[in-house]
Amino acid sequence: MSKSNLKNHIGNVLENGLTDAQEMWFEAIFSVITQPKFNLDLGDMNYVLGNMVAKYVSSSKHYKITEEALNHIKSLEIKLDEPLHIKNKIYGKKNNTILEHIIPVNIIKHALVENKKNIVQIKNILNNSGFVVIATRSQDRLLKDAKLSKKMPDNWNGFGDKPEKRYDAVNIKISKILIEHCGQICR
Repeated sequence: MSKSNLKNHIGNVLENGLTDAQEMWFEAIFSVITQPKFNLDLGDMNYVLGNMVAKYVSSSKHYKITEEALNHIKSLEIKLDEPLHIKNKIYGKKNNTILEHIIPVNIIKHALVENKKNIVQIKNILNNSGFVVIATRSQDRLLKDAKLSKKMPDNWNGFGDKPEKRYDAVNIKISKILIEHCGQICR
């Protein structure tokens, strides 16, 4: 497929509200998984596709934040009424907050591979792939202890269903506050 045909084809399925970076990652993901030689077992493609999916989700303009993480960030007297440079302020091993994909990247990646020949399903999966949540390390531990760090709970009905079901299962509350981030995308 020529580059202009690919752009027209992808443009017809993208939803409004994506950032320029998300549109670019959508095109990259679509181009990779629909090419004839695509195979997760070749090279580091499993790793590469996972990173592309993570970058797609992470490139949204806003992140959500759990109530516990919000209280922690407020205690640090970090201003939330302006874009937050996450890498400089709250990201890293020494910080109590983490960035978490509400739907694990592996779930998204495997769904894309299973539906690689269906542009409508690719669109549905990516448009419903959730968002990034700023959570605390103790909340991350709750998900791990419940064996939900890399999978969705059994009552999740796939893309289009409520992405917060993992958090609901361990009683993690997501704040209504949206955090506008700036700076480098962290993964």
